[in-house]
This record gives sequence, structure tokens and C-alpha cells, in this order.
Amino acid sequence: MVDEILIFGGSGSPKLTLKICEYLNVQPGAGEVLHFSEGNLFVRVNENVRGRRVYLVQSTVFPTNDHFMELLFWVDALKRASAESVTVVMPYFSYAKGDKKDEPRVSIRARVCADLPYFLMQPGNRQEQDICQNWFR
Repeated sequence: MVDEILIFGGSGSPKLTLKICEYLNVQPGAGEVLHFSEGNLFVRVNENVRGRRVYLVQSTVFPTNDHFMELLFWVDALKRASAESVTVVMPYFSYAKGDKKDEPRVSIRARVCADLPYFLMQPGNRQEQDICQNWFR
């Protein structure tokens, strides 16, 4: 069973990723995160994940939004690389305190963050892509 899984670590939890891999006696998955000067992130999977069960260890510690966006990019890259499944291991979820609507006209931040990866992975959901393409026409 352990031979079938791959464990990748985001930049939010590198030490924990290594401890988990050490405990399971597996090598961490090969990937990289590049940070550009204008603040953009680039995630690349550097090994074949086709048909494999992949676990991604990523906390949303400070800088919270950067680590959350990185998480989304990792999930997207792994799914596009044909991973059988992607399971996120999130030891710390910084938006967890925003889990209820405690006043009118506010966002339930934890729900938005929890739903976003699922929303983005839905087949046929191209609304964001269409909006972006229209901006550049």
C-alpha cells in the first residue's frame, strides 16, 4: 500500500512532510514552487503521478494567502498530471475561525476556502476561464 502513494509537501509544512515520509519510509514527491518578484507563484510536479494516490501536506500558516494559493496550484497541477486522487493534509487551517455567519452581510471564509478546490475541479466549470479570456480580448 505504501508503495502506491506519493507524498508532496508545500512550502507551508516542509518539516512535517519530511517527518511523515520518514515515518512511512518513503521519499517525498519531487516538485517545486517558484516565487516571482511580482508575487506570483508557480508550482511544478517533477515526477510521474499518473494513476497514483497523492497526499499533499500544506498548512496555511503566515503568509496565509500565499500558502492557500499554493495549495490550490498544487491540487490543480497534480490533477492535471492525472493523479488518481489528491488528499490534502492540512495541519493548520488559518481560516477555521471564520466558520459561521455571526453578523449580516459577511463572508463565511472557512466555507469559501473549503469549497474552492472542489469548485475548481468540477468538469465543465469554465466560468472563471471565460471571464479571464474576455479580459484579454
